[in-house]
Amino acid sequence: MVNANKSNLENGVGIPQSEIRNPQSSAPQSNILVVDDDDNSRRLLETILGADGYAARSAASGEEALAAVAAQLPDLILLDIMLPGMDGFEVTRRLKADATSRAVPIILVTSLDDRKSRIKGLEAGAEEFINKPVDRAELLVRVRNLLRLKAYSDFIANHNRILEEQVRERTAALQESEERYQYLFESMDSGVAIYQPDAACEVFTFKSVNRAVERIEQMKREEILGRNVEDVFPGVRAFGLLAVFQRVCRSGVPEHFPAALYQNGQLSGWRENYVYRLNSGEVVAVYDDVTERKQAEAQLNEQLDELRRWHKATMGMGMRNIELKHEVNELLGQTGQPPRYPSAE
Repeated sequence: MVNANKSNLENGVGIPQSEIRNPQSSAPQSNILVVDDDDNSRRLLETILGADGYAARSAASGEEALAAVAAQLPDLILLDIMLPGMDGFEVTRRLKADATSRAVPIILVTSLDDRKSRIKGLEAGAEEFINKPVDRAELLVRVRNLLRLKAYSDFIANHNRILEEQVRERTAALQESEERYQYLFESMDSGVAIYQPDAACEVFTFKSVNRAVERIEQMKREEILGRNVEDVFPGVRAFGLLAVFQRVCRSGVPEHFPAALYQNGQLSGWRENYVYRLNSGEVVAVYDDVTERKQAEAQLNEQLDELRRWHKATMGMGMRNIELKHEVNELLGQTGQPPRYPSAE
């Protein structure tokens, strides 16, 4: 999985291609800010950079440099150390302290050649140094290298930003899904119990239950969660449901456990269960208390039995009435009188 994720990151999988700019692909003209109080030095640097295809703009002081960066963020800064007022070290410190400009590479241009000045510049945050008088070839090589590094840095930063956005979006979607699941879980009329089985699928521990379980069993979650199902319901093995849990846990095949009467010393009631195994290995029982339905069915059966007995008794009485009518008609016939019950013929 780690290798697959690494491959996805390298290939930009899941990230819109329009959001990714390859640092080696053709890019817009780089914008370079030249900061120097000497007009001739500024013009020289602008000429060298312009001839190599860069867009150069300039500032004559540290204050102007900060204002220019705030107005338009450059891709690179060529910064003279020896400026009037705010020197190049202070300008560098301020730019690197600002999150907006921190990633912009700075080349300090200096006539100072001592080790102390270089360390001071590095401590302030500068990436490179170049000495005056500026060598054209050296300048362009350093500029190209830093711009290439910045392009890679921007590429990675943009890549990470997109990934972070996707993580936030997916996290929000997962949270919404979890909230929806939790709402459905708690709103169900059926009891839902989630069990964590042991490795052998022998012991089942309550991991989660919904409100319906509390209502059906007249127990609080705190009395159920984290406990072995046989401790909470001692009759579950004799009831036959534990064997269903074990089979489903091992096979992954759902089972319907038809309505049956559960009894132990404290609890009695009819329960109908549907048992499933999740991809996580957890076992879920969705069940209903059908005690009232079974009691209604028993009462209805008693009434039907009573109706059958009554029907059988009245059927016998009806046959006897027909026989009596027939006997009366025979007696009347013997005396020459017409039959009283013609329908009995």
